[in-house]
Amino acid sequence: MSLIFKDSLFDVQWLRAASHTSSGGAEIGECFAAARQIREPDAEKWFTAWSRLADSVRADAKPSHAKGRRVSALSSYLRASNYFRAAYTFLIGAPVDPRVVDIYRRHRARSRVRPPSGSPFPTPVPCCTAMCSVRWTTVRPGQP
Repeated sequence: MSLIFKDSLFDVQWLRAASHTSSGGAEIGECFAAARQIREPDAEKWFTAWSRLADSVRADAKPSHAKGRRVSALSSYLRASNYFRAAYTFLIGAPVDPRVVDIYRRHRARSRVRPPSGSPFPTPVPCCTAMCSVRWTTVRPGQP
């Protein structure tokens, strides 16, 4: 059964990105917008659609962050991080495509924004493995 794409691998990777909706890591409309730009199975179109979306969502976060609207900024940074991760899905292989390294670094950078103290949003904590971008914990009032 296909949801968005006729190709099952593209379908399941789209679903992987979109499934973060319930935790705030995706907006379903943004995921559909990315899907409309992709001709399957086309890894280049996939990369372009998701990386542009991630850049756009990250750009939306910056003014919120600058104005002290950290919850709004964190929400956008979280979605951007998921979309950056989605972007490099079909480029992973040997030899390593330099775009994978670049976008992976941008994906990781978005996971280092602190929410306000006492926020219901999780706070990223560096993980113990190179492939794991974050572990989550909750910030309590008075915690550094």
